[in-house]
Amino acid sequence: MPGSYSRFKGRGTGRGPSAAAIRFFKPLPPSVAARTRLDGVERNRSRILVGRDARLLDRLYRLCPRRTARLIYRKMEALLPR
Repeated sequence: MPGSYSRFKGRGTGRGPSAAAIRFFKPLPPSVAARTRLDGVERNRSRILVGRDARLLDRLYRLCPRRTARLIYRKMEALLPR
């Protein structure tokens, strides 16, 4: 289903993300995301992280880059059609 959370279902679990995960990672409104990016550019920031998920992945990647890259790879692979 386009636009639904069903595309994020885990492989083999038959379940989608929990309600808490959906609330935690809900998308930012475009206006907030744009304002965050513009503020970062105006302040000459080298890293501009928009949203909780970006901040979480940034921290994970700094702690253990290989493991985080594998996690992202597996999650992206699960989204591709077979």
